[in-house]
Amino acid sequence: MIKIRRIHSPARINNKAFKATEFALWLFLCAHFVTNVYNPKYMAIQHSLCNALRITTFTKNEDSPLLTPIPMSQLVLSKDKPLFLLSADEIPFVFYEKKQHLFGAMVISKQDSFDEKLYHALEDFIRDKKLNVDEICCYLGPSLTFSHVGIDRNTLISLIQKGYRAAAKRTNGVDYVDLPVMNMVMLRKIGISFSNIYINRYDTFEAEALLYSERRGDKKKNPTLIEMIRNEN
Repeated sequence: MIKIRRIHSPARINNKAFKATEFALWLFLCAHFVTNVYNPKYMAIQHSLCNALRITTFTKNEDSPLLTPIPMSQLVLSKDKPLFLLSADEIPFVFYEKKQHLFGAMVISKQDSFDEKLYHALEDFIRDKKLNVDEICCYLGPSLTFSHVGIDRNTLISLIQKGYRAAAKRTNGVDYVDLPVMNMVMLRKIGISFSNIYINRYDTFEAEALLYSERRGDKKKNPTLIEMIRNEN
């Protein structure tokens, strides 16, 4: 059975200064996890982004296309050529721009998140291409969620000071960071609306029957294929 990530309600968060913006973020997270299509016949987790991209994460023991994966930690762009990612506990990130029909992808590690690589890479791309952020949709794929990413107290405080309070967690005296939420906050800082950000609901560590996880000791990675949806008419 797949465990779905649990989101703490404001009543359970020990912080009297919980801001209205963070409450709005909590409401968004409760309502806006991606409803993935999981078809055992094809052994894949699929998502359609903006009805333009098909994002397919192949599950364990299922053959995937033999394509060259994009480099780690780099935002790679495409107009129509499929992109192929390999990730275990890292975040597979995908975006699509509606007007110019551009899309891109990036495999985001824990350190990449701390370095705000997604924020800098995507903001630079949007600025260079003079894109309208309202035309951009984003997807954050299967990865580790907060209960599996422990951090020290100084790191937690530093993240809060940088504006990532929504991603900072503390449970039973242990500090954690929610990396998908942290990267979602980066997208919001760029100006991308909540309604155009989609977070996959699978945790790679907890979804042992479907996905590989380095934290569990797996050596293999999860392949993700991103391709344009062709109009057959």
